[in-house]
Amino acid sequence: MESQPAPASYSLLERPAAILLLGCALAVVLYGLPLLLGTPLMDGSEAVHAAIVQEMCESGEYLMPRYRGELFRDKPPLFFWLQCLSVKVLGMNEAGIRLPGLLCGLLGALTTGLLGVELFGRRSAAVATFFQATMVMPVALAQVAVHDVLLVPCVNLALLAYWRADRATSRQGWLGWTAALGVVLGIALLTKALLGLAFVAIIVGGYRLLKRQIDGRLIACGLIALAIAVVTASPWYVLMSLRDPGYLYYYFIERHLMGFLTPSQTHGDQPRWYYAPVLLGGGLPWLAYLPAAAVDAYQRRRSETRNPGADAQLLCWVWLAGGTLFLCIARSKLATYMLPMFPPVSLLAAAVWSRWTKGELSAGLAQHISQSFWFAAATGPLILPIAMWATAARFDVHYSWPAMLLTAVAAASSWLPLWHYDPHRLALTLIKGGTSLALTFLVIMTVLIPPVAESQSARTLAQHYNRQGRLPSKLIIADERLGSILFYLSPELRRQLRGDQILACRFSQWDGVTDLPPDSVLAIPRAKARRGERDLRLVTAPFDVVGHYRLYRASDARPPASLATATRPLDPQPQR
Repeated sequence: MESQPAPASYSLLERPAAILLLGCALAVVLYGLPLLLGTPLMDGSEAVHAAIVQEMCESGEYLMPRYRGELFRDKPPLFFWLQCLSVKVLGMNEAGIRLPGLLCGLLGALTTGLLGVELFGRRSAAVATFFQATMVMPVALAQVAVHDVLLVPCVNLALLAYWRADRATSRQGWLGWTAALGVVLGIALLTKALLGLAFVAIIVGGYRLLKRQIDGRLIACGLIALAIAVVTASPWYVLMSLRDPGYLYYYFIERHLMGFLTPSQTHGDQPRWYYAPVLLGGGLPWLAYLPAAAVDAYQRRRSETRNPGADAQLLCWVWLAGGTLFLCIARSKLATYMLPMFPPVSLLAAAVWSRWTKGELSAGLAQHISQSFWFAAATGPLILPIAMWATAARFDVHYSWPAMLLTAVAAASSWLPLWHYDPHRLALTLIKGGTSLALTFLVIMTVLIPPVAESQSARTLAQHYNRQGRLPSKLIIADERLGSILFYLSPELRRQLRGDQILACRFSQWDGVTDLPPDSVLAIPRAKARRGERDLRLVTAPFDVVGHYRLYRASDARPPASLATATRPLDPQPQR
């Protein structure tokens, strides 16, 4: 097989330790900087989870998550506990809420590298750590407080424990790694319940099925690990079921089984191809090397009598394909569910990248990777301007000329990897690429995200009422999900809250709001003001401006008859 000539020697920079050092520097930027920015919590899952943590800490009730005084039945408590610990240290603020997610995102990258050492060796593992730490979707979701980021290191460590158990040469080693697998699966049960177990079962089962190695040793490993996982996680589930007798049926049957089989749950109306753009966009920029990884694996299988990395490659491909297929079949779909599918992208891309830099690929594949690298670097300057335009249009935000100029400069840094380009100098190439990615991230987090977050947060609205020292008898936030306003209200105002004093209401639900006191206020975000004027006939109504909200007297809202006949009852539960 024709291949590139390997370089005669490597400099000090080409050692895996140098790449890991680069990863540490990037970690400070990607996973440390967001804690200093004070970007407001955005309404949705992040703000709802923050309000739950706030209620936990203020009430001292850490066992049962509650939202507005009601049991929150849709998430296990482990990530909430981590957030509670964080806010005890950093305070009840954005940094305290987001620190666990950032640390879990970083842990996801490190455990990807740790697994990569076992599967592909130290050099590829170092590159995989870098890839996982800089991939779009893992980095983006680590910035917000979502529980799925903790599932990534759980799946990584579970597969590492299985891999070591499968190759253990002694009974003690096999039992030790099987026990470790059970403990990690128990942690996954307290993170996202059955989802982590399902991923690990599909990956390991599919891998062993393709190798035709379903045997007693594997079954024993699975049963022992499952028993340990149940023992690890069951105390909380038992206590929760004692407090709420219908909880186990609701959570495991309605939320999990029916969520998988039917579109009855919150996220059950998405098409089968929902995850395709999530994978393609979230895996950038390293997903582009997967075709080369697939072709290289095929060529090595046909031309080499013994390929020591064949089993590792098979595991990763089953991981990516099997897990994605499982998610596509499920009727309930959400982008965050896809997070555990990105480590195999990093591992496979890193393995083929490492072989490319060592000159071990065929000439055709080497040319393909080189062209992909050049194309990505050459078109990179388009990403930030497009992102700025898209966020301005989607969220009705406006950027200043200095912000646009800074964005243009950062965008031009995407050409940095092409300067003195040498594919054999792995660490130098990654240093230049990492510098470019860091500059891009800095602009995104300091220029693009803050105004978007402000437009999706009720922080300014809460601060307005904090200054007044009182809330209206009823505050209706139009077409919004609650969470951030509860988090940012002062403790005094939160203690005075009645159950229905603050409501989230879509325009189409307005007729479901009845018995309004005279001082009731309707808050409409600026981006939805035109729709509010049209649907609720508020064109001539007076209003006050607070941040990005318009505050109307609720009594001035009058939906037309055509809208009133299409109303639906208010949904008292937050969307999750």
